[in-house]
Amino acid sequence: DFGQPGIKKRLHKVYVTHKGTGTRPGVTYSTNGGPNFYSFNEALPSSSNWTTTSLTPDTVSEAKNKYSFQMRFTGTVGDDFEINDISFIYRPKSVR
Repeated sequence: DFGQPGIKKRLHKVYVTHKGTGTRPGVTYSTNGGPNFYSFNEALPSSSNWTTTSLTPDTVSEAKNKYSFQMRFTGTVGDDFEINDISFIYRPKSVR
């Protein structure tokens, strides 16, 4: 909820800084604590150096007018896979 649980938001992107040459996890997100998980347009690429990948929701309407967002990393990953940072780019909606 980014410290503002009562304000609707729109998720634009998620930046994930990571590295690893083996198998990478699948990345999905859910909204408002719900059971449905949605996809991003991109996947995490393989890289032996720190790489920042920009993930955008594959359907804009699934990421609009939501109170909170949760990310899920799934699958088996390679031994060298690491995440250094996750940043959410969002915009709070005005209260009317």
